[in-house]
Amino acid sequence: MNMPDRFDEEAELHTQTTKTFRHATDKKSDTAARIDWNRIRPIAFWATTLVIAFELASGSVWNLMTIEWVELQMQHLGYPHYFDYISGTWQGAAAVAIIVPRFPLIKEWAYAGVFLLWTGAAASHLAAATVLSCGGCRCCS
Repeated sequence: MNMPDRFDEEAELHTQTTKTFRHATDKKSDTAARIDWNRIRPIAFWATTLVIAFELASGSVWNLMTIEWVELQMQHLGYPHYFDYISGTWQGAAAVAIIVPRFPLIKEWAYAGVFLLWTGAAASHLAAATVLSCGGCRCCS
């Protein structure tokens, strides 16, 4: 069965357009050529990792040094006094586990623990209604 000439011309045109499009997209734009993602990615990773580890380490120090403000907050939230020591110990361990290279399974568990810690803290503050206002509790007045 012979195809009309019209279809053959469209096929050639389509092939030529595809080749031209491929050729045009093979060139990198000036902006993409200037950004070296292989250098930026590890810098961004370590910057965010260090922020998380610093927050965990400082929270650990605050909990283990029994700072009065932390004790009042824990009392307001209804946690027992010994919970500061447990939380501070695990926060310090998580900070170390996140910073130490290798050991991906331990890092994974540390990040999971940090997620549970922070979501639990948010839920505790919501339950105690301390997010918008303290509510006039005896520890803050």
